[in-house]
Amino acid sequence: MAPMAASPRLPWTRAAVVLAVALVVGYLASSVGYELRLSAAGTVFLWPPAGIFLAALILLPRRDWPALLAGSLLGNAVADSQHGATPWLAVTGSAVNALEQGVAAWVVTRFGGERMRLRTLRELSVFVFGAVVLANAATALLGALVLRSYGAGPTPLIGWWRWWAGDGMGMLAIVPVALTAAWAVRASTARQLAVDALYVLLVAFGGFVLLGSDPLAASPVAHHAYIAIPLVVLSGARRGPFGAALAALALTGVAAWLAVNGALGVGRHGPGGAVVLFDVYTFLALATVSALIPATVIAERERAMRRVRESEERFREIADHIGEAFFVAELPSWRPLYLNPAWERISGVALEVGRDSRRWLDYIHPDDRAAFLAMGERVQRGEAASGEFRLARPDGAERRLRAATFPVRDAGGRLVRAVGVGADVTDLRAAELQSSQLQKLEAVGRLAGGVAHDFNNLLTVIIAESEFLAGELPPDERAESVGEVRRAAERAAALTKRLLAFSRREIVEPTVFDVRGVVDDTSRMLARLLGERVTVEARTSGRPLCVRADRGQLEHVLTNLAVNARDAMPGGGRFTVEATHVAAIAEAADAVGGATDAPDPPDGWVQIAVSDTGHGMSREVLARAMEPFFTTKEQGQGTGLGLAMCHGMVAQAGGRIAITSTVGAGTTVRVYLPGVPLPEGGPHELTPRGDEPSWGTEVVLLVEDEPGVRKVAARILEMRGYEVIEAAGVAEAERVFETVGHRVQLLLTDVVLPDGNGRELAERLRARRPGLPTLFASGYTEDVLLRDRISSHDVEFIAKPFRADELARRVRETLDRGEARG
Repeated sequence: MAPMAASPRLPWTRAAVVLAVALVVGYLASSVGYELRLSAAGTVFLWPPAGIFLAALILLPRRDWPALLAGSLLGNAVADSQHGATPWLAVTGSAVNALEQGVAAWVVTRFGGERMRLRTLRELSVFVFGAVVLANAATALLGALVLRSYGAGPTPLIGWWRWWAGDGMGMLAIVPVALTAAWAVRASTARQLAVDALYVLLVAFGGFVLLGSDPLAASPVAHHAYIAIPLVVLSGARRGPFGAALAALALTGVAAWLAVNGALGVGRHGPGGAVVLFDVYTFLALATVSALIPATVIAERERAMRRVRESEERFREIADHIGEAFFVAELPSWRPLYLNPAWERISGVALEVGRDSRRWLDYIHPDDRAAFLAMGERVQRGEAASGEFRLARPDGAERRLRAATFPVRDAGGRLVRAVGVGADVTDLRAAELQSSQLQKLEAVGRLAGGVAHDFNNLLTVIIAESEFLAGELPPDERAESVGEVRRAAERAAALTKRLLAFSRREIVEPTVFDVRGVVDDTSRMLARLLGERVTVEARTSGRPLCVRADRGQLEHVLTNLAVNARDAMPGGGRFTVEATHVAAIAEAADAVGGATDAPDPPDGWVQIAVSDTGHGMSREVLARAMEPFFTTKEQGQGTGLGLAMCHGMVAQAGGRIAITSTVGAGTTVRVYLPGVPLPEGGPHELTPRGDEPSWGTEVVLLVEDEPGVRKVAARILEMRGYEVIEAAGVAEAERVFETVGHRVQLLLTDVVLPDGNGRELAERLRARRPGLPTLFASGYTEDVLLRDRISSHDVEFIAKPFRADELARRVRETLDRGEARG
């Protein structure tokens, strides 16, 4: 058990202020009490300090109690001395009064709580019986004995009764008002406080009339004075404990005034009598307590109802605004007791219709009804159940719902209700599917990149050797065969390029061009590809449709889509290509490809819509259309990479693809490419360079780990007059450079080497020979990133496979640029 934290020490300034205020209040309150004396023997109708200081002790923190009690004692002693008490009697009697107040405050705060405001029956009972009755009675006996010891009072019994009655009346009249006033005033309006004042005036007037109308009766309150009590009770019912306490204080004040003036048959001007005084005290105590009890009960009930209303409001705020469907149903009938608005939004069924549990099964997809019924059976057995199933909405759409249902038992353990919540996970599942597709694309892309590296090395050798062989043969059938070999290698290089585009790692040089020209040129070629039974239509906008992309890749995308359309129309049909400008992407909700999530570029999108009138695709097939290796064709007739490769090429250009299809009505594939402004002078492309001279006599350091590629590259350059020094790796290149580095005029290096990479080699050699021209060569796709890292060195790059004249030209250009910089 952790030790209790020590209370912070009371600053002496605060203690001094509390003491001074308590002394003044104690003196004034005691003086008022003496004015309410009924006889010289010391009978006091009401002792205000008892109520004032008990209320202060309850309301203020305990660290203020010593200063409060000390001020009460001193103020009371001063007042007693002024009214004839000896100094010792004044101090002793005042000490008993302070003890009385402290004991009563401890009892109240100990058993009623430190924040007690008489708002519950328990708090009222602790106050009445703990403070007014028990604590006050015990200390009153001590006070009577003190008075008797100084010969200042009657018999101990009479002295005890007088002390207890006066102090008890002070507590009963003042403390309830003080404890309830702050809370009531804070929660009241000016109009409500005005009504409270009218009730007090009504009670005071009624008490004055009823109490003072029969002064000669032996017991004036025994006749009709009790008619005033309903007025006090009415005030409590109207305004709670504060109204009851305020009305009781008004009635007590009227009775005190009448008693002091002898109008009740007691007091300084009346015959007096213990019996009459007892009747008055009994009347006032009954009036106060009988008003506080119903007021407290009513206040408790209102607070309970308010908590219920607040709880219901919180429940409705949650249930009406959450995105999940929520229901409460009666068991075993499953009759809905509550359905929240999200249920209607997700299911598409009006709440009034949904309250018929007999129709719930109609909203479940037929294939999932067995799982839905199994969930219900588990709940009927008292088990929590969860699952995922599809909803068949009345509008024909399908939503996927993840639901959880829980049984509810009553106090006796009997199964009475079921509560459940269902979340619409349709979009989540679509995102997961798209993420899975992207992961597959990434995996296949890595595979394609790795294959391309080795494949490009082989193709470099095949293309170069076939060119060598074709140049040495006379134009006959053998030369034609060699030409076929070279053309086959070039087609293989084009296939590798497509694989790299699919993996989004191809090294491309995008150009700005007008899509209308690509559509027109491609449509003429597609007419021959699709055959006579397919009608090809091309429609373009009247305005330029400029994009920045790789023209060859876009042509490949259109060709691939045309082949898919031809396969979907075995009996013929219509194939349409349309190019337009759109400001924003607005696809249907069931479109595949994630186009609706694409941000719109400043210049809008160039949309290329490719449509066919083929057999279309089902929802299931459409959902997997862009998955790599997914195909609906027979084995051996399709790779499943067509749309996936198109997706990769378009994505590499910053575009999006969206596919919509209807079974029996055809398919439409929309390609979106970011539009660019029309450049000055019209669209342009990076055109191939002319046949510049590519001969030279310079010394080239060739670093290549693949022997075949190194051999053909050296032969190409030597045939054009260059001197070539070969090296198989970084270490060998550095050793060679140590001896002949002063003669090397160009570094031609592969990027990926077995003992390092070309970038690091170039940096080390340039440290020895600043400004050394460098030409990088590679067939490995990750070099796109590497190119960006070395662009600051003003180096050049050539992609494998390369033709002989291309290599010779790039070497010549790199050397010429180096000389220009030098």
